Amino acid sequence: FRMPNLSSTSSYNAYVMMANGTSSPTSSLGDHGMNNLVKNCHGSAANGRGPRSGFAQYNSSTVETQFNNRFEDNEIQDWYYAGIYTYYVHNAQLKGNIIHNTNNYRSGSKYGIYTYNYGSRGGSRKVGYGHQITYNKIYDVHGGGSTTSQQYGIYLNGYYGTGSVDLNVRFNEIDLTCHGTGYGIYNYGYYNYHSAETNLSDNRINIDYKNSITYSMYAIYN
Repeated sequence: FRMPNLSSTSSYNAYVMMANGTSSPTSSLGDHGMNNLVKNCHGSAANGRGPRSGFAQYNSSTVETQFNNRFEDNEIQDWYYAGIYTYYVHNAQLKGNIIHNTNNYRSGSKYGIYTYNYGSRGGSRKVGYGHQITYNKIYDVHGGGSTTSQQYGIYLNGYYGTGSVDLNVRFNEIDLTCHGTGYGIYNYGYYNYHSAETNLSDNRINIDYKNSITYSMYAIYN
C-alpha cells in the first residue's frame, strides 16, 4: 500500500495501526485484538512523506495481557518518527522486517524500532520490557539531508519497567549513516526490575559518520 504525501506528523497516522482508543490512539485504550499477524506488506509514501510511524501498536499502560500480535517480513519506509512503534506492548514480536527511510527529507530524531514502556519513580512499574526483536534489517533511518538529530536503530525504553518475559534482540542488521549522535541499539533499563533474561547478541551494527564536527557513536548503549 502507498500513502499520499502527508504534511501531518500526528500519532494518529500509520500504515498499520493496532489501537482501540476513544479519541486518540492513546486515550481510554481497550482490547484491539489478539494473535494478529501482519506479514509481507510494503508501506511507502509519495515523496518520502509518510505517517509518523510506519507500523504502530498501542496498549493500555495498566493492562498486562500478552496480545501476541506479530509484525513479520514487512518492508516499512518513508515514515517521520519510527519505522515500528509499540506503546506499552507486552512481548512485542517483530521479526524479519526491512525498515528504512531512503526517501525521507524531514529532520528530527529517527528510530528504526521504538518500544515504549515507561514507568514512574515511586509510582507504578510498567510490565512490558520483554520483547522478541529478531532478524530485522534497519538502514538509512534518516534518509536524505544532513541533520545532526539523533538516530537510533533500535530503542528499548524500559524506565522503571518490569516483567518476566525475556528481552531478545538478536540477529538484527543495523546500518546507520549519521551527521550527529548515533546509536545502533539503545537499551534504557534504568531502575528496571525485569526478572527474565536480557539478550542483545548476534547483531551486526555498522555506523558511518559523515560530519567534520565530533559527535558520539554507540554500537550498543546499555
